[in-house]
Amino acid sequence: MCPQLPALTPSDRLQPLLDSIEQTPGYTDAVLERLSNAVKIQTVSYDNMTNVPPTPGNDPAHAPFLAFHAHLRTAFPLVHARMGLRVINEYSLLYTWKGSDEAAAPMVLMAHIDVVPVLPETVNQWTHEPFSGLIDKTNGLVWGRGSSDTKSTLLGTLEAAERLLGAGFTPKSDVYFAFGHDEEISGYQGARKIAEYMVKELGLTGKIGLLIDEGTSFDEFEGVPMANVAVAEKGYVDVSVTVETKGGHSSVPPKHTGIGLTALLVTALEAHAYPVSIPDSNPILGLVHCYAEHSPKPKKFFKWAVNHLPESRSKLAGKVASISPSFEALLGTTQATDIIFGGLKVNALPEKVTTVINHRIAVDSSLAEVQAHLTSILKPVAIKNGLDFVIHDFISESVGILLSPDSLGTVTVRTNSGVGLEPSPMSPSVGSGERAWNVLEGSIRHVYEAAYDNLIVTPSMMAGNTDTRHYWNLTKNIYRFGPGRGANVHTVNEYVSIDGYLDAIKFYEALIRNWNSE
Repeated sequence: MCPQLPALTPSDRLQPLLDSIEQTPGYTDAVLERLSNAVKIQTVSYDNMTNVPPTPGNDPAHAPFLAFHAHLRTAFPLVHARMGLRVINEYSLLYTWKGSDEAAAPMVLMAHIDVVPVLPETVNQWTHEPFSGLIDKTNGLVWGRGSSDTKSTLLGTLEAAERLLGAGFTPKSDVYFAFGHDEEISGYQGARKIAEYMVKELGLTGKIGLLIDEGTSFDEFEGVPMANVAVAEKGYVDVSVTVETKGGHSSVPPKHTGIGLTALLVTALEAHAYPVSIPDSNPILGLVHCYAEHSPKPKKFFKWAVNHLPESRSKLAGKVASISPSFEALLGTTQATDIIFGGLKVNALPEKVTTVINHRIAVDSSLAEVQAHLTSILKPVAIKNGLDFVIHDFISESVGILLSPDSLGTVTVRTNSGVGLEPSPMSPSVGSGERAWNVLEGSIRHVYEAAYDNLIVTPSMMAGNTDTRHYWNLTKNIYRFGPGRGANVHTVNEYVSIDGYLDAIKFYEALIRNWNSE
C-alpha cells in the first residue's frame, strides 16, 4: 500500500563542481544575506487589496514589490542573464529556463512574493524587529515576516538555479519559476494571471509534468519522522448569515434582539459540528498506511485498523482525530465563526447583524453539502423564531426563500464574496507509478534521509489553500511541500532555520537535476 522508493541521486556528474561552488569562501554568508535582504522588503498584502487590479503609475502600496524585483535582479545575475522573464500584471514574475528537448514535460516551481501584515500591537512581542531579516548564527535562524512564508522558498529555488547555471547545467525540459504577488489574499491578480498566461499564451494546459508549491513539511506521526507532501487541499467558503429585524428603543426590547437571534443561530451551528471521517479519498489514510507499514514499531491499533478496513474506518477516524486539533481538522469540514458586527448605539435595537463563518471543506465533501448542512441547521431556528429564511445558492447564486407566518424579520445566508472553492483534485502519490511523485520522493530521500532515521515519505493534505488552486488545469501532478523548516507562519517571531534553508536549496537543486535526467 505504501512502497518507499530509494534515494534518487542525480546522474549528471555535476556534484563535484556544485560542491566547489558551495565551498567557495563567503558563499554561505552571501546566500543568507540575499535572503535577509529579501525579508527586509515589506511586500505586504492587505485584505482591502483583494482582487484589485494594479493601478497604472505610482502605487505606494506596491512600491515594495518593485524593490523586491530589483533585489532579485541584483542577487541572481545568471538567472536574469540566461532565463526569460515576464512580468505578469505588474508585480508577479514568471521566469522561463528553456530546456533542450521541446517534447519533455516542463516543471513549475512556485512561491509567492507577498507576506501577511504584522499587527502593530504585537511588534513588541517579537524577539527581533519583524522585518529585520536578522541572521542569527547563534541560534541558527533567519528572523522576520516572510522568512518562512515564502521568501525562503522563492529565493531557495533561484539559489538552486543560479548554482546550476554556474555549473553549466542545461535542463532537458523547460523549467518555470512562477512567483505570484498576492497569494495571501487568494492570488486572483497574481497566480491566476500567471496561470492564464501559461494556458492562453504558452499552450500548457495539461502539459506540465511536475508542479511544486509551498506546503506541508517534516513532522512526526506517533514518533516516526515523516516527510509530508500535500497531494490535495480542502475547499473553502466564507458564509455570511445576516439577521434583519425591526429597530426601536432599547427600553422596549423583544424577547431576542437581532444579536440575540444571531447568537441562537451560531449556537445551533456549533452544536452540530461536521463529523470526522477518513475515506479512501483522504490522503491522511495514505499517511496512516505508510506509518503502519514502515514504522519500526507501529502501534498495534494502527496495524489492526489498516488491515481491517472498511470495518475499522470509524474507529480509525476517531483515533487520528484525537491525536491533535490539526489532524482532526484534516478529517472533516470545519466551521469557524470569525466575524460579527451589528448594532449602532447602546439604546437602539440592532436592525442588521451579520456573522461571517469560515468553512474549510473536507476532500470528500463539496460546496453543495455545506449549503445543505447550513440550511438544515439554520432554517428551523429561523422559522421557530418567526423569521423568513433566504438562502443564495452557493454555486449558481440563485435565491431560495421560505416565508414565516407573521414574520418578525429575515435571516439571509450567502457566500461572503462570490462562489467558494471546491476541494482540490488529489494528485498521484505512493504506489501510483507516476514519474512526478517518484522523482519528488527520490529527491527528498536523497537530500534528507541522512538527517532522519527511518524517514517515511508520505502523502498528506493542506487544511488551507495555496496558489495551486489556479493551476489545476495545467497538470494533475500538483505537490505542496515546504523543505525549509521554518516556524511561526502568520504570527509573532516567524523564522526559518539556516540549516533548513541551505538544505532546501540542495533539495530544489536535486529536484531540477533529477527531473531532467534521461
